[in-house]
Order: sequence, then C-alpha cells, then structure tokens
Amino acid sequence: MRTFTDARALADLDRRYSTLQLVDQRRRVREIVAARAGEAGLDVGCGPGFLACELAAEVAPGGRIVAIDASSHSVEATAARAEVWPAATRENPAFTPPNG
Repeated sequence: MRTFTDARALADLDRRYSTLQLVDQRRRVREIVAARAGEAGLDVGCGPGFLACELAAEVAPGGRIVAIDASSHSVEATAARAEVWPAATRENPAFTPPNG
C-alpha cells in the first residue's frame, strides 16, 4: 500500500486532486452518493480530503463525515483542509478526523 509521508508527495497529490478530471470524478461520486443534510458517511482512503470536505458541505447541517487514511500526513492534510472548508469547521463539525 502506498502512503504519502512527506510534504512534497502530499503537495503533488493535492495538485493532482485539483485537476479538472478529478474534480469531475468527485462530482460524479457525489451525485451517486446523493448525500443529504443530517446524514453520516465514511471516506476510506481520504487522501488530501477534497471529497470528505465536499461531502461534509452536503451533509451539513447535522450530518457528519469521518475521513480515514493509512497515511497520518493525509489525515493531517484533510483536517487542515476541513478547518477552512465551508460547513466543515468546528462551529459546524460535519468533518471528524479520526483519533490517533
């Protein structure tokens, strides 16, 4: 299993997740999932957290997304992204990073 353990690899992954192709892929996944306010979900292998944060916005208010990854760096990146993402803040905790 490949994990992203350094800042350079994570920054590269972040750039790749920002491409039009992956933006569209996440949009299609969200259409299939059809998350609604108040629901809960789990993002396994969350990477840099784009999908988790996008889903968090869709399940707010009252919902929750838990994001997990084998890489602690990816989990940290996802938590940092959630801090600045609409509907994924401490005031509206739709995103929950795992403990430890």
